[in-house]
Amino acid sequence: MKIKHLFLAVVAIAFIAAASFNASVNAEEAKDGKTIFTEQKCDMCHSINSLGIASKKKSGAIDLSNASVEGNAEFFAKYLKKETDLKGKKHPAQFKGSDEELNIISEWLTTLKTE
Repeated sequence: MKIKHLFLAVVAIAFIAAASFNASVNAEEAKDGKTIFTEQKCDMCHSINSLGIASKKKSGAIDLSNASVEGNAEFFAKYLKKETDLKGKKHPAQFKGSDEELNIISEWLTTLKTE
């Protein structure tokens, strides 16, 4: 009987571990541009006033409320990786997230427009 209980305990632990892993994978998949923006600390230098995101920078923050006018997702991905410039300047910090996160935030930036 003890072996049966031990076996059930091991199976339960394995099930809980698998469920936890799946939850973390699903959380990663569920990230949106706004979440990545804050996780990557983009709000240290940038604000998005149209979404109520304030910059932590005291003054001179760059508002990205109308970012979509600057380019498409491919442009933003290259800009954030410092492979291209905007108005003659490279982005000051290279994006440190995953390629998937880079794609998500790049697509998200193309949706930001004020009208």
